[in-house]
Amino acid sequence: QALREATGYEKHPLVLKHHPSGLVPTLVDADEAEPAVYDSLICVEFCEDLATTGVVQGGTPLLPGDAVQRGRARIWADYVNKQICSQFYKVLVPKDLAVRAE
Repeated sequence: QALREATGYEKHPLVLKHHPSGLVPTLVDADEAEPAVYDSLICVEFCEDLATTGVVQGGTPLLPGDAVQRGRARIWADYVNKQICSQFYKVLVPKDLAVRAE
């Protein structure tokens, strides 16, 4: 209830169960046996780890194989996350329920 009052919208109970602040993305395994993984860039690196360690059969790496190129990709991902996504969050997730329903 306090989160809804603070943000102006409700989060799905499953998200709140695994991430108390209700932020997305939040990745949870199907049987909820493992702790959740959350935060945009951490989720990307987690998916990269799944693909490159063979946990996901036939997984395709998200990042380049070269360490310098991986570093550059992470720099750009961080830039987009901080400079672009953050600026448009109010547009992407409006608090007004009538606007969200549109």
